[in-house]
Parts: sequence; structure tokens; C-alpha cells
Amino acid sequence: MSQRKNKKIKSKKGKPSASAKPSAAAKPALRPYALLLFALSLLLYANSFKNDFALDDAIVITQNEFTTRGVAGIPGLLKYDTFRGFFKEAGKDKLVSGGRYRPASPVFFALMVQVFGLKPLPFHIANAIFYALSVVLLFYLFFIWLSPNEKEGKKTKSLALSFGTALLFAVHPVHTEVVANIKGLDEIFALLGSLGTAWLITKAADQKRMMPALAAALVFFAALLSKENSITFLGIIPLALYFFRPKLRPAQMLKYLAPLGAATIAFLLLRGSILGWSLGEPVRELLNNPFLKWNGQTYVPYSTAEKMATIFHTLLEYLRLLFVPHPLTHDYYPHHIRLHSFTSPTALLGLLAYLGLAAYAVWGSLRRHRPAFGVAWYLMSLSIVSNIVFPVGVFMSERFLYMPSAGFAFVLAWILYRLFGKSPQLYRLPKTYLLSLGLIALLFGLKTISRNPAWKDDYTLFSTDIRVSSNSAKLQNSLGGKMVERAQTLDDEQKRLALIRKAVPHFQKAIELHPFFKNAYLQLGNAWVYLGKYEEAISGYDQALRIDPDYVEALTNKGVALSALHRYDQALALYEQALKTKPSYADARQRKISTLREAGRHYGQQGQLDKALSYLLLAEKEAPEDFTILHLLGIAYASGGQAQKAIQYFQKALEYARGKDAAIIYYDLGSTYYNMGDAEKGQEFHQKAVALNPELGR
Repeated sequence: MSQRKNKKIKSKKGKPSASAKPSAAAKPALRPYALLLFALSLLLYANSFKNDFALDDAIVITQNEFTTRGVAGIPGLLKYDTFRGFFKEAGKDKLVSGGRYRPASPVFFALMVQVFGLKPLPFHIANAIFYALSVVLLFYLFFIWLSPNEKEGKKTKSLALSFGTALLFAVHPVHTEVVANIKGLDEIFALLGSLGTAWLITKAADQKRMMPALAAALVFFAALLSKENSITFLGIIPLALYFFRPKLRPAQMLKYLAPLGAATIAFLLLRGSILGWSLGEPVRELLNNPFLKWNGQTYVPYSTAEKMATIFHTLLEYLRLLFVPHPLTHDYYPHHIRLHSFTSPTALLGLLAYLGLAAYAVWGSLRRHRPAFGVAWYLMSLSIVSNIVFPVGVFMSERFLYMPSAGFAFVLAWILYRLFGKSPQLYRLPKTYLLSLGLIALLFGLKTISRNPAWKDDYTLFSTDIRVSSNSAKLQNSLGGKMVERAQTLDDEQKRLALIRKAVPHFQKAIELHPFFKNAYLQLGNAWVYLGKYEEAISGYDQALRIDPDYVEALTNKGVALSALHRYDQALALYEQALKTKPSYADARQRKISTLREAGRHYGQQGQLDKALSYLLLAEKEAPEDFTILHLLGIAYASGGQAQKAIQYFQKALEYARGKDAAIIYYDLGSTYYNMGDAEKGQEFHQKAVALNPELGR
């Protein structure tokens, strides 16, 4: 029997017959391709490892009260909207319509802070590693989808398409915003989890087992916790099974997909319990709802036609960026994207292009035409961030292409294979196909590497992208703010003032683009304060307060400008107004104390001792342990001839002062004793003063 069986599977030359299973040696060695993709993905972003935190990293890491606490902050990250830890108060966390609940990456960041502290290097390396893992998983996923449908002699095509898709995805420059900006880990986690879900569901269908499907539900829940756009894989995964597992019956498919439905319901229930059940009405602030236009007096919504035309203009721009990813910018806020109507060629072309893509996706799907799957992937994953389904708070963003670009990469790989991919050798990728892939990968890779340094820090990013997004009110204001911030670090006074003066036109341009931009008025006012132009500063703060009368930052900073003009009572009234609006606003309380102190100093120097004492005594009530206030009270009483009271305040001040701060108080205490005729004590305290600060003895 055994001999007969052997004869059945042997040819005359002893080689396997056509009916025999392929030997292990005939199977593709996928690991070298996977390792190559992983290494390439890491190398592409290696020059981002030296970058600092930038842009939205402040929201989820450096200025997030939960993330910065490490493990101890994780309960807060799970309990609130993702923005709550940054704004630190209720209400502001929902500035974007519908709110955001994406705790997965912030929880990971909290763990990173616990281990590494706030050092950007480990975060950048982690982003690149997870990105590389996504690329490898994309490669394996497409291979297991494609290979069972190919005849043994044609499996080269499955390998070529899978490798080409992963390679083109890995090198695409639009991913720099996701990988080089640490906050982009939410996008990486979302795709990584979605790809893992698809792999497990495919495994469940192939093995006819429910266990992988149940595991897929857990992975999908984690993907949804990373970012809500993972939900589009509820459409992508069944479409993949339809395309690549044509023998799978609908009832079987539904059986394996059911756990994903349960995971989605669980996520939506959790999200709703935390954020509420409304997707939210569009806000009436231009920077969080770009579909507003200025009518000369206020902002009004775009008409439906204007909104849709502008959306299709941006959708066409997405297509352009996929093919020609230049120039790149992180900022597509108003008015970098202008209002469009359907008389605009780009809006009309965008509408026709997407109608054509949708029609092809349907037609091609009915015929199981492979590129149609990539087009459908692109359209489905882009739909949720297109502003058609619901508002996302910005016209467009390069990070929104991260998930859709995988579908594009598959289509482009398929086109290149059709043009250059014929090969008679099993599992040997055609040279012409590799050359075409290599050329595109080289061009895209060089662009990626050259773009990474722009993400070095906020100042570098803003000053780089202003050349592209010069009509963005947000970017003009942000760059001006960073210039003023950087100026404060300069020791050279002339350079410091020059940089602040350079910032002023950016604030003015932001206001020109967005007349209701209250923060631009605030920052312009701040710049004028630093330049000593207090009346101009007050005018800027007044403009901000006309927009928002309860704007505590403008109230407080206007108080600072008034104080510099010695209009102390007006300044104090503004601090009180700010504290009435927001009792917890620490800056207003500190400014109130400093203004009372400086008013006392000023009137004391003018010889108006009664007025000086009235301000200083109020200051003492606010800050009874402030040695400077106590010292000034001692000076005021000494100047008024009340030596004993002066001595009491000097001694009280010495309870809180140290070092050179204490030295001058000892010196004034000694002088008071001299003036009282007690030379012995006067000398004693002068000696103590000189011991702490020898310069006082000169």
C-alpha cells in the first residue's frame, strides 16, 4: 500500500507531481521582507529621535495633569475627556464638537513618564517602533488575504503586492505628522489594532474557530480606545472577507464578525457615559469650526453648498498629497483653506473625482476587482474625518490620511505590478517591479527624512510651516507666541526686544485673518507690555475683552499694563473681576499681591507715606509671609518716624527672608537702631548684613 501511494505522488523523474502539495522549500520566506520593512521604517524616522516635544504633545503629555503624574494619573485619563487633563477644568475639554475619548495612547504616555520621565527620546523611539510594527503587520495581513486565492505558480503576485503595499505605506511622507509628532501614537495604535483585528478575524474564518474572533473583539476595543476612526474597519474587514474569501458564506462571516459588534457597542456605551450621547452642535469659534465666514460684523455658517464645495476641495487636496506630498504642513486652519463654491474648479473636480472613486469601488467590488478593495478602504477610512459624517474641527490634516493611505498604497502597488510585474519565477519579485517601487520609495523616503527635522520643536515647526500656511490665523498667532516666549530666554536685551518686535506683525496678521481671535489680541497686548508700550497693550486687551468680557487672562494682563502706568486702583479692580469670574485663577491673585506691593513702594518713594501704608497693609493681608511686603512696611514706618513698628516689621520679615534678601533687611534694621541712638545694636545688625552680603560694607 505504501509503495502504491508513493508511486501516485511521484513522477517518472522522482519529482513532485502537479497534484502534490508544495514542499516547505517552495513556500515564500516572508521573514526577510518583514525585517527589511521593519528596519527601513525605523531608519526613516531615526533623525526624529533627537526632536523635542512639539505641537499637541503638550495636550497629551507635557502639560497634561494626569499624564505627568505617571501611573497615578491613569484613573483620570480613563475617567475624563482626553483634553480634560490639559485644560484642567470642565467645559473646555469639549471645545471640539462631540468631545474626544482616546485614553489608550495617553495611558501609554503615563507609563512612559513613570519609567523615563519627561524625556522626549524614549517617546520618539516608541513611536517609530510601533509604526514599524504596523508596516510589518500590513505586509503579513495582505499576504494572508491574497495568497490563498492565487494558483501556486502565481503566488509571486501575492508577495509582490503585499510587499509593495507595505513598502509604499512605510515611506509615504504624509505619515511624518503621525510618527515624528509623539501625539500621533493614537493614530498608530488605532491602525495597529485595526490591522490586528483584521488578521484575527481572517484567521478565525480560515480555521473555522471562534477563539481568534473573540480575541479580535478585545483588540478592536483597544483600537477604538486609541481613536474612533477604527470603527471604519467594521466595513473594511467584511469587505476583505468578501474579496479574499469568496467561498465564505454570509452566515459564517456574520458569526465571526459578531464579537466586533459587541466590542463596538461596549465602546460606544463607555464613551457615551463619559462624554454624553450627543455628537455636539458645531461650535461658533472659527478655530474649532472652520465652516464659518465673516459677514463684516460677526461669523455666520457656510451655506450647505459652500460647505460641501469646500469639503470636496479638501478631499481633492488629499488625493494630491497622496501622489505629490509637497509641500507639507501641520496647519490647515482658516484661512489656509479658503471658502469654495461649486464654481471653483478644484471643488467641482473633487466632487467628480470622488463620485468616480465611489462608483468604481461599487462596480469593482461586485466583480471582485482587486484595486476596488483599496479604493473602498481609502473611501471608508477617510469618510469619518471628511467633515461629511460629522464636524472634526478642522478642514483637513495630513494625519487624517494615515489610515486611508494603506488603501492607496495597495492600489498603487497593484498598478505597478500590472505594468512591471510579470515574472516566470516562483517567489522571485520582478526586477522591473522592484525598480519602480524603489524609485518611488527613494523619492518618498527622501521627503520623509527631510521633513522630520521640522518637528524638532514648536518654534522650528511654526517657523518652517508659516512659509506654506501663511494665511492660517492659528499658525500666525502660534508663531508670534513662540517668538515672544523664545525672546524671554535671551540675555541680550537688544536681541530680546528685536525678536518681540518681529512677533508683532504675526499677531496683527492673525487678527486680520480672524477679527474675533481673542487670544491673538491677548498675545499682541503681551508683546506691547514687553516692549514698554502700555497704552497699546491696553488697547489690545480691550479688544479681547470686547469679544469675551470674562476673559480672565485679558483682565489680569490689562491690570499689569495699568499697574506699569501707576494706575493701581484700576488694575486692582480688574484682578478682583478676574477672581470673581474664576476664583481659582492663581495668576490674578499673585498679580493683585504684586500690584499692592509695588503701589506701596511707589508711593513710599514719592513720600506719600499714608497712601503707601494703605496699599502695603492690604498686601500684608493677602500675603502675610511675603518678606518683601514686610520689609517695605518696615521702611514706611521708619520713614514716618515710627521706629518701634518699623523694627517689628523688619524682625518679622527676617523670619522668612534668607541670604542676600535677609542682608538688606538686617541693614535697614541696623540703620533704624542708629537713628534711634542705639549705635551698639545698629552696628550689630550692620555687621550681620555685611556678613551675608559683603557689598553692603563698601
